[in-house]
Amino acid sequence: MNVICVPIHEELLFRGLLLRAIELSRLGAVGAVVITGVLFAAIHHVGSPLAAVHFLGLGILFGAARWRTNSPVTSWALHTVANAIAVGDAKAIR
Repeated sequence: MNVICVPIHEELLFRGLLLRAIELSRLGAVGAVVITGVLFAAIHHVGSPLAAVHFLGLGILFGAARWRTNSPVTSWALHTVANAIAVGDAKAIR
């Protein structure tokens, strides 16, 4: 359930509201993708610099996909796949 629902909410916030609002500012699309990527990494950061880089990369990937396709479905689908992989990895470790 969290694999699907959480990405919907996060994508609506980061790639829906924030990306679109920042994109319309003087920062443009690149600024919007970078800023929302940084914010995405900040809320997911778990204390490890490597994790911060990982989440920044994912945030930028999701933002670029949203901007390129102009569809929130694309970034949501990528986010859902990333979460599914993470959950699968966590279960495999146990």
